Amino acid sequence: MAGTDKFGFENFGRNPGWIETTGMNNPVPWEESPTILRSIPHAADATSFLKVDLFHTLNLGVYKDFSASSLVLVLQFMAGNNNEERMLSMNAHLQVYLRQTRQRLHCQKLTLENIGAKSKATFATGSWSKGQDSVVLMDFLPWVIDVLATVNARAKPWCYIDAGARAARHCMETLYAAEAFMPLDVARRAADSGFALLQAYAKLVEWSMQGGHLLYNLIPKLHYFHHCLIDIIQSCSREGATHVLNPVVNSTAQCEDMVGQIARLSRRVSPQLPHSRVLRRYQAALAVKFGLV
Repeated sequence: MAGTDKFGFENFGRNPGWIETTGMNNPVPWEESPTILRSIPHAADATSFLKVDLFHTLNLGVYKDFSASSLVLVLQFMAGNNNEERMLSMNAHLQVYLRQTRQRLHCQKLTLENIGAKSKATFATGSWSKGQDSVVLMDFLPWVIDVLATVNARAKPWCYIDAGARAARHCMETLYAAEAFMPLDVARRAADSGFALLQAYAKLVEWSMQGGHLLYNLIPKLHYFHHCLIDIIQSCSREGATHVLNPVVNSTAQCEDMVGQIARLSRRVSPQLPHSRVLRRYQAALAVKFGLV
């Protein structure tokens, strides 16, 4: 029930009010049970089988809004007499960063359009298509804040941008380095970093509202990520728990890889694997249609 009058989803704490409306207390959003839930065994809490995809939630969601809004702010501190000239300066800094870190940007360069800086009448959001570009730009933010002499990294909003970007990196590095079942200390470290990202985002939302800036939009994917973190800390607190399921196992980047190998965001995968998955889904749909399951 997050997002309703009684339970705002903007509370990114560890014990938000909407928790009491989750699980069995959560009204299902459908009138008829989805096919996928009818074709597999499941408990009464059917919605628990629908998992958050961290890849699209972060790389193509939270990171895009965070990085685009932050780059709009950084743009004003670049050399130049207008935004077009400042964008040239920003891209020059970006190329230096890419060479130093040996990374590449699929969209090749930043523009006023793809960071949402062309108009102040709408919220800034990234319009690039590759999720890995979001990761690169999130890592670019602390670097560029550090190298710009005109930016006070300890002042608002820069301290929040720096803290949020670093927390995002630490959270996902921890999850990607961990096994499918994480020890409790590893799970807690990942969750702590995730909450640090959400708290930084909340501070940036507050700062933007106070200044009348259309930045750091409160998108639903923030809530999806919040759910994921809540699940981790609740799993850690269960009596007798020694390991916690890594949420990365439910992400697209993981399922598009070979068993036993670390998933790569570049999606280099044999065409046979996606075809096999499509055929299996078709077979499952046929089985449901003819009453075989």
